[in-house]
Amino acid sequence: MSETYHPFISKIKGIRNTVVSNKEKKVEAIEQLKPFVSVNVALKIFNISRATYQNYKTLVLSKCTASYFEWCVKRHPNQLLKTEVIKIKDYFENRNYQFWSKASLYYLGLRSNDFSFGLATFYKYSKLLGFKNGRYLYRKPKYSPLISTKPNQIWCADVTIFKTADGVKHYIHFLIDHYSKMVLEYQVASSSQPKIIKSLLQSAFEKHPNLEFLNFVTDGGIENVNNTVRNFVLSSGHKIIHTIAQKDIPESNSMIEAFNKVIKNQFLRPRNLENGMQLEKALKEDILIYCTIRPQRSLLGNTPFETHTGKPINSSNYTMHFGKQKN
Repeated sequence: MSETYHPFISKIKGIRNTVVSNKEKKVEAIEQLKPFVSVNVALKIFNISRATYQNYKTLVLSKCTASYFEWCVKRHPNQLLKTEVIKIKDYFENRNYQFWSKASLYYLGLRSNDFSFGLATFYKYSKLLGFKNGRYLYRKPKYSPLISTKPNQIWCADVTIFKTADGVKHYIHFLIDHYSKMVLEYQVASSSQPKIIKSLLQSAFEKHPNLEFLNFVTDGGIENVNNTVRNFVLSSGHKIIHTIAQKDIPESNSMIEAFNKVIKNQFLRPRNLENGMQLEKALKEDILIYCTIRPQRSLLGNTPFETHTGKPINSSNYTMHFGKQKN
């Protein structure tokens, strides 16, 4: 009989995972049937081997309450404590972080001394808990990344379009420090405008008047390549080289393009913004969070503001409590 129906039910989508997840009920059923049906016959009915059954039986009858997943610590050593797993779960279920990447969540927990384990362990347990947010599954294009070695060495500008629920397109102009990912200036308008790029540069130079040299990188868009921007670069009194990505240099302006995706997909779109007024308010809040609160993996746990103001990029800043946790 079992030889007849097993080939049919094995083709049902998800049946194997369902069976594995109900191992406790399977063990209980076989144990209850012992007076009437031999174990070997019951194993054939459930289509599991003797070794698998013994493994299920050990897990069911020897549950470890100290483990979140009730794994025996003798069979599964070096696992996280239940309190640590619950803390990971709390971070993922916090609505304030629901659109953050996994890496940012990890470094936030690290900075708060809530985590005393590595990033790979965090990824492992987030998968075990069923959390999959923060992943972008797409084939990355081949490009040469732009490299900077200190703050205010390279500034990048770009314009990204965001449409609110009322159907209006808003053009958000950003100026960002390449090394620290710090948002230096931004402005929203009804179209991409050269005068706004000039205005962003002027405001940023007022905050950083002592820059000796700056590489200003943009794409070849009309809002960037025009007389307004060109005249400012030449007459500003600062040594500025305006570089067009993938034209003057082989590298792309990918850093700020990646930032545009983050600010729209992880911050603005989840808000379901109705109009430009709500967009302006949201940007004010979200840029502050992005720059001063949200840690970044590329900065090894620093925020953009910390890196821009001179804090070294060093993950040991946030792992010093690991030793105390082990003692």
